[in-house]
Amino acid sequence: MEVETPYLQAAPNLDPHVDPFRVEGGLFLHTSPEYQMKRLLGAGAGDIFQICRVFRKDPATPLHCREFTMVEWYRVGEDYRALMEEVRELVLFLARGLGVGTSLKVGRRGIDLAGDWYAFSISQVFRRFAGVDPLDMDEDAFRRHLEGKGFRLNGGESWETCFHYLFVAQVEPALGLLDRPVFLYHYPAGLSVMARISREDPRVCERVELYIGEVELMNGYSELTDPREQKRRMEEELSRRGEAWPLDRDLLEAIGCMPPAAGAALGLDRLIMVLMGGDDIREFLLDS
Repeated sequence: MEVETPYLQAAPNLDPHVDPFRVEGGLFLHTSPEYQMKRLLGAGAGDIFQICRVFRKDPATPLHCREFTMVEWYRVGEDYRALMEEVRELVLFLARGLGVGTSLKVGRRGIDLAGDWYAFSISQVFRRFAGVDPLDMDEDAFRRHLEGKGFRLNGGESWETCFHYLFVAQVEPALGLLDRPVFLYHYPAGLSVMARISREDPRVCERVELYIGEVELMNGYSELTDPREQKRRMEEELSRRGEAWPLDRDLLEAIGCMPPAAGAALGLDRLIMVLMGGDDIREFLLDS
């Protein structure tokens, strides 16, 4: 079922590395419709989707705009693995519908959409392209490794920051050399505020991202449905940010009523850019 939810929220989305716009009256523009859609899930709406504008305090780059279009959807009774197959079907459907076929050129690399897509856990992709497993490293070991690779550090970088540095510097460029789309899954547990912890390995969560070339297109996960754990994680994220922002109490109540589900968010402008052979998202939308 298609839904439409408010763009203005009394409490902001709390995602690492995603900053919201605060507007008059102490309200926030949503960075994703996630919180409001989960309120609908908790009320029994079932499978839902939404195509909407979202707003993020990002600098303008070839892959980032402050305002863009997102498609977000939720599947009741499914987990992150179902999202991988569903988004593959969606990309293929759109590629054929746009008349571009199943062979793309992203950057200088040809991408085959028709064959099997790659799928790597975060441990696998780091070992393959960066030579380390982040799950085996504490903050000190991570800093020493980065310094050995020539990174200039101040000594106070968190484990999360070290992970991000190495991912951007070595993993993402390697993804750009692959000849097929790639799913990355089983992210470290501390990097996802709202994803369910894996039953197979408590060090990781059931989160998946889709990359085509170096372009990240989709983020999804098996949903956390424990309101106490969700509250703890959100308070931890607020503490890390040092902000006195309110928590979304309606969301926490809804999470306690949610059925098991999986949810995904996909940047529609980025996907169109990739399918049409572009390399700058600003060529595919008007930016204020």
